[in-house]
Amino acid sequence: GASIYSASEVARQEFPDEDVTVRGAVSIGRRLMDPLSELVKIDPKSLGVGQYQH
Repeated sequence: GASIYSASEVARQEFPDEDVTVRGAVSIGRRLMDPLSELVKIDPKSLGVGQYQH
């Protein structure tokens, strides 16, 4: 999740001067504060789900 977001175009637009690791850390922090708003930024195909969730 965080690594996918940190390499995305959205993250580059939000934090153009920051490193990928910083963008990932921001994503993790935001996910702690408001998980849903952070998860909607990620392509659903990239989310890790259990083997029985399709």
